[in-house]
Amino acid sequence: KPPDVLRDGDIIFASRGARFAAAAVQAPPLPAVCSQHFFVLRPRPGVPVLPAYLAWVLNSAPAQRTFAQAAEGSSQLSVRKPVLAQLRVPLVPLEQQHAIVRFVQAAHEEQRTLERLIANRRREVDLLADALAEQAAG
Repeated sequence: KPPDVLRDGDIIFASRGARFAAAAVQAPPLPAVCSQHFFVLRPRPGVPVLPAYLAWVLNSAPAQRTFAQAAEGSSQLSVRKPVLAQLRVPLVPLEQQHAIVRFVQAAHEEQRTLERLIANRRREVDLLADALAEQAAG
């Protein structure tokens, strides 16, 4: 069987590890395939679901709890396809999906901004400590 190449709108799902993460694929630059550690999800044609919304649902706390409870394995946890297939995805109207995706993107951008501010403040504190140490030594 030829490999199944990723397409725009696919969702990849990491089925092994400590966290079972999903991501929407947007215009892959080259033909790419996933390793066996990932499931490739494709919404059925005609089903009104945004890939970014579906990835958000899979990454949400309720879905993650479901995956954690159903995970199997002793040294490395994994989620089987039937568990993923049985997950109930709340299908809301497309306009609401767009709003949720925008909200989530804004929250991620806010988090990145706050992390940059925290890193800047740490650098300022370190510079202050360096200046005081230099003053005390000199």
